[in-house]
Amino acid sequence: MYKITKETAGGLLLDPATLSNSLPGFPPDITRCTADCPFNVRIDIIESVLTPLEIDGFDIAGWNTWRRNKTDVTPFVPGAGPPGRELVTFAIQVRDDGVDQLFVELVDGRSVHGPDGLTLKRWQLGTSSSGYLAVGSGAVPEGSYQWLWDGYVDDVLSTKLLKMANLQIRVVGVKGQAFRDHRAALRGRPFTGCREPADWVDVIVDRGARTVDVEWRIAFDDGGVDGRGTSPRSYAVLQAMALVGIARHWGRNASNVSSSTLSVPLSEGRITTSNGSYQVAVKPVAQQQDATPSMTLEVSMKEDFGRSVNSSCACGVGFVRGAGDLFSDTTRTWYSYGYFLAREEQINAKRPTASQKSQSAVAADAQAKADADFEQTIAHEMGHAVLATYAFESEGADNYSWVHKGSSQGLTSGYDTPSTGEKGYEAPIGSGTAADLMKYYDFYINPDRYIAAEYDVKALIWLSNVTVGR
Repeated sequence: MYKITKETAGGLLLDPATLSNSLPGFPPDITRCTADCPFNVRIDIIESVLTPLEIDGFDIAGWNTWRRNKTDVTPFVPGAGPPGRELVTFAIQVRDDGVDQLFVELVDGRSVHGPDGLTLKRWQLGTSSSGYLAVGSGAVPEGSYQWLWDGYVDDVLSTKLLKMANLQIRVVGVKGQAFRDHRAALRGRPFTGCREPADWVDVIVDRGARTVDVEWRIAFDDGGVDGRGTSPRSYAVLQAMALVGIARHWGRNASNVSSSTLSVPLSEGRITTSNGSYQVAVKPVAQQQDATPSMTLEVSMKEDFGRSVNSSCACGVGFVRGAGDLFSDTTRTWYSYGYFLAREEQINAKRPTASQKSQSAVAADAQAKADADFEQTIAHEMGHAVLATYAFESEGADNYSWVHKGSSQGLTSGYDTPSTGEKGYEAPIGSGTAADLMKYYDFYINPDRYIAAEYDVKALIWLSNVTVGR
């Protein structure tokens, strides 16, 4: 055995018996080397961007080409942008002498787990014909190596785990009954486009079950009630409805949609990637920290329809939340009860007297329609945070998000819906087909038929990507 200092043998970190029990795969009487141990190991992280499911970035070149071609009036169909990779690269050095065994550990280094941290996963690495280290056994000679990790721990990839402040990667070299180790912090950071980080979305990918759980953190504000009368929905209820609407419309599972003729077909919540087909569940969470720019929820008791808006996330534009002149607030979703109540009262008044509904029945119909409209509208408005951040290279007042993927006109036209023959016009769709949640249409569509397109759901997942390393 190599020389062991008194402090190490006495348990500077852990006593040898406890240490061997906590480190399966190591010799039973292993202990930590002193400074003069004749071998050494080191690990460093080469800055890497890990994108779950290797989803592509935004097709900015295709978007710019389509926008500049005034004669192309067909709807924009995005292509593939920069390819994503599920890959983190580590540089590992074995110095002075080779080792009998080489391990890499993922460690939660928070002090509550003790001075050595909590080992979340351990891999034994060996040499391979490719020149990279790979999962395996055997001695590793002196030299410089790389290890490529896809970010998964037992078939599960958690971007929230990778962004954890105290997450560390540790290399352990074993020779005889002695070991030496070295560790580095992963320093996982969320994607940053333009000014703001996408610190509001994380995913858990289970490649065994072929599922993706998306945690979408959203901040809300109480805008109160505009107009006279008693609101049928409290702020707490509106917030709960908002979460339901976002989950349903972004989960691509509206109850009455069975097929789609959109450029990206509906598949009941599934997406297809280069890594296979996955079932996606979007799970919005209301919170104020690490969340999207806050969305004001307000009830309108007025007969005029309130125009909801979310322009807080556009890049290259000076508008900020609460700008005042643009629809009174740049992030606001209306619950337009007064509008729907007035409509239902007008419809009821046109019925023969004998078949007219009671006032309570009219109010119930108005509330049901206001509910459906609000849930679809909040899902749409929050989608602008996805489009604007994903397509952050599309800047200015006519950016990809504000012109609704090309289906509405620019700022100078007030973002009006194009008519037949105009650029970006969307043709009518059949009664059994889905409407793209983030597009404008020049005709009425039942709110329940609006579904986030697969491309946009992938964009939401893409935004959870993690930069690790320096």
